Amino acid sequence: LRSIRLAAALVDAPCNLLHTDAFLHYSEAVAAGLPGVTTTVIRGKQLADQGFGGLAGVGAAAAHPPALVVLSHPGSTAPPPVASDGSAAAGTLGSIVWVGKGIVYDTGGLSLKTKTGMPGMKRDMGGAAAVLCAFEAAVKCGGL
Repeated sequence: LRSIRLAAALVDAPCNLLHTDAFLHYSEAVAAGLPGVTTTVIRGKQLADQGFGGLAGVGAAAAHPPALVVLSHPGSTAPPPVASDGSAAAGTLGSIVWVGKGIVYDTGGLSLKTKTGMPGMKRDMGGAAAVLCAFEAAVKCGGL
């Protein structure tokens, strides 16, 4: 229930309060409360250097620079099931990756939107909020 409420609060927060730095704070706080989770934040020149030039370019002039947050969990420590031929058993999973867009303010520009089209743009980060909070719930429930 906490994860659902946090996702809703993040989506509802105005972009002057939920900027990139604030979202990083929430992401790091969620990770800190989960055993075994590591956090990697890619910002600034590192974004372009690692192939995220679009993200770096779109947010280059922002007061709060863009960032990419990666939360990692080691998953189950039990060995995966093995088929009789020594390969991974059918239906077993390897790594699981969840991705959510987290643009905390519309980057398309005011001139590209009608005045009635702008109010909903603050929810452009709903994907990142959903993934962050689903990750938290899955780790807490033992689903990863």
